[in-house]
Amino acid sequence: MNESRYKWIAFLFLSAIYGALQNKIILYVGFFLFFLSLAGRLLKREDSTKIDEAFIDILIISTIIPDNYIVILLSLLSFSFTIKSHDEKDHMIAAIIILAIWNAIVNLVYPINLLFYLIYTLPFFIIYIYFKRFDLNRNIYNYIIVDLYFIIASQLISIITYAITHLSIVRAANDLDWVTGTFGVYQGSVLMFVSICCSTILLFDFSNQKNKNSLLFSIISLFVALSTTSVTYTLILFISVIGCSILSSKLKTSSKIALISLVAIGMIVFIFASPDWILNEIPKLFDHDYFTKRIKKMNAYNDVFISLPNEFGALRSIFGCGAGQYSSRAALTCTGTYIDSYKSFFPVSMSQYTERFILYSNNVDEGMSSNSMSQIISIQGEFGYIGLLVMFTFFGSIIRKSKSVFSLMIVWFFIGLLFVDNVLEFAKYGVFFWLCFKMCNSNSTKQLNSMIEYPEKTKFERKV
Repeated sequence: MNESRYKWIAFLFLSAIYGALQNKIILYVGFFLFFLSLAGRLLKREDSTKIDEAFIDILIISTIIPDNYIVILLSLLSFSFTIKSHDEKDHMIAAIIILAIWNAIVNLVYPINLLFYLIYTLPFFIIYIYFKRFDLNRNIYNYIIVDLYFIIASQLISIITYAITHLSIVRAANDLDWVTGTFGVYQGSVLMFVSICCSTILLFDFSNQKNKNSLLFSIISLFVALSTTSVTYTLILFISVIGCSILSSKLKTSSKIALISLVAIGMIVFIFASPDWILNEIPKLFDHDYFTKRIKKMNAYNDVFISLPNEFGALRSIFGCGAGQYSSRAALTCTGTYIDSYKSFFPVSMSQYTERFILYSNNVDEGMSSNSMSQIISIQGEFGYIGLLVMFTFFGSIIRKSKSVFSLMIVWFFIGLLFVDNVLEFAKYGVFFWLCFKMCNSNSTKQLNSMIEYPEKTKFERKV
């Protein structure tokens, strides 16, 4: 067993303690162990594969601990890896950079808003370049697969120890918001996304290598994801999987039936795991009046696409109000109401658009369906139709690069989340999205996927 596995075993132990005590410091100790390993390998100037392994370890650990800022710093640090070795020109990234600069100048964006916008958004694209640039050879691929086993185990252990040591809270709860693993309070949606990415990668590994351990952990990870009972995320997930299963021309009929059956089992698990109020709520949503009243996020869509141009001119629909000046995470942070400690270090900086449409209507405490957080809303509000065009063109290029149905499913799942959450602005989502995409597009495993039918003439042309 190598050095990394010993650190992961230590992290499993710390996860159990964290589940019982809910103290962040406990998991920072685990992060420190992995940080020392990376620092040691950099100082020794070991080969790039060893450094990649250590960096991926610490990047993953920073993602699954209850902290949203260390992962941002590490994501920015990965830029030092990419700038030295990434020679391939990426026209989409260049277009995004040009749009951001032009947007900031034309809209006279407040410096502090622009700063936080870059801090929150840059990691997603830097991580994209980072995973794009390195060769995912068989050793690193297998190394990451074992890492995922430990990630899933740590979440399961943390959830179980929390349930055992907080029985009164668990019994009194009318939902499963307490299911957050090692991610921290109210982070169930992040746990679900990470678990879905892990499950997808491991299902891909099983389909290629017939690794029964991967199948087992994939099922466990899916169970953990559904146990968060995030209704919005779950519906988007089911739609993505069913849609890709039905529309994919590469899947065998038997594989389509298997995936749809997996969704059916997932729906049964979700129903049994969900509290009664959620199950009673779903049928009511088919009533138009109730839907409009209950899903307040629709008001935010109406504001950005109709009310904003009506009140401030049609140019706001085309060009937006400026980065960090509508409903992005940066805009909310700069109001001083999103992060409690913000006012202690920075001045409040809020545009008239945020104050008019977002500040008093962003009902964060009422759940995802009632707040104004949505990547579509924030990009439309801050970059206009031009921004939406660039964003969908970028994800269109990612879809075209998808080599397997698994990478395609995770892309469509992520695109669905753009409509309900500001997922581009959370580095944790970026790390696991791009990791999942890279792994499921991997050339390090057997290319002849047993789930996929290829024309007879190309069977022997594919690289193994």
